[in-house]
Amino acid sequence: ITAVVDLRSQSIQGIDHAERYGTLSAAIDEYDDTGDRLITLLVSSRMPVTANLTVPNNVTLAIMRGGSLDRASGVVLTLNGPVDAGRYRIFYGTGTTSFGPGTAERVYPEWFGAVVNDTTNDQPFLQEAIDAMPTRGMLSLADGRYLIGSVVTILNKNISVSGAGGWAVNAEPDAADSGTELEWSGTGSGVMLEVSGTRGVTVENLHLDGANLATTGLLVDANNTPSSFGNFFKNIEI
Repeated sequence: ITAVVDLRSQSIQGIDHAERYGTLSAAIDEYDDTGDRLITLLVSSRMPVTANLTVPNNVTLAIMRGGSLDRASGVVLTLNGPVDAGRYRIFYGTGTTSFGPGTAERVYPEWFGAVVNDTTNDQPFLQEAIDAMPTRGMLSLADGRYLIGSVVTILNKNISVSGAGGWAVNAEPDAADSGTELEWSGTGSGVMLEVSGTRGVTVENLHLDGANLATTGLLVDANNTPSSFGNFFKNIEI
C-alpha cells in the first residue's frame, strides 16, 4: 500500500489504517455505518481496547503480523464484522472477545496465544477461542501438538473443531511428525475434551494423547444436563 485515501465521505469499499485515528475506538467511530460503507481497517501495531467496543458488520479488521488488540480487564470486544489474520497472536490482555453470528467461519487458537510444538499449556488459549466463537464457526487446529493441562470444554455451543488429521509418527529421523494432537500435560488424571449441552457439534481429524495420566479422552454429557444430540465425531484417535 503506497497511499491511503480518505473514504469517510465515500460510499465505496476501501482500505484504511486504524492507527491513523489513534485508537481503535476512534477508527470504528469513523466507519460505524452498520453496512452503508464497507471498509477494511488495517491493524499493524498493538492497539489498546480500554472500554467495551463493538465492531460493526461493515468493518473488516485485517490484523497484520505484529498487529494486535490488547483488551483491558473486564472489557468485552464484540466483533460483528470479519477478521482477517494468519496463525499468529492477535488478542492480548484479560478482556473478552465475542464473535457475532457469521463473522468468523474459521477461528485459530493461535489468535489467542496457542503455540504448537512448544512446552506451554495451550488449554487456556483453546478454551478462550472456543468461548469466543460464533454459532456454526470452526476452530481450525494446526498440524502439530497442543499441550493441555486441564479439560477443554465445549458447552452449549454449535461449532466445529477440526484438526489436520490423526497423529502420524514419521519413521525418518529428520522428518517431522504430522497431524493434530492434543497431549495431556496435567500433573494428574483428568478429562481431556468434554462436550455437553450441544447441538450439531463436529469434532474431527485429531489425536488425543493422555500421556498415561488422563483417564478420559472424550467425555460427552458428563451429567446429562442439558443433553446433547446431533453431534458428529469423526477420525478421532484416543
